Amino acid sequence: MKTMNSYPNRKLVHEYGIVNPSPVFQQAVDEDSNRVSDWEWYAEQLENEIERLYCFERIIYIDPSNRTALKAVQTIKNAKRVQSADIRHSSPIIRLFRGAGA
Repeated sequence: MKTMNSYPNRKLVHEYGIVNPSPVFQQAVDEDSNRVSDWEWYAEQLENEIERLYCFERIIYIDPSNRTALKAVQTIKNAKRVQSADIRHSSPIIRLFRGAGA
């Protein structure tokens, strides 16, 4: 099994927080293709949004003007921001302080 490294000018796989990659994602990283179509195929096969994000960012590395990948990255990152905000605002401690007149 090939070590999950990085590609030039991009983050390491573990910097995405991918600890236990799916077999399909592991195959993509092992293959280390430089073809947009390969990364598009892998992104379509994956369910994990972070693994998909990696694939789309790899597409952008290969083809910086790829509109599909640019839009997908923006959508995934926006969803992560919303999810993060929802988690912060639903915290019991925050509700406790809000209920205390804070």
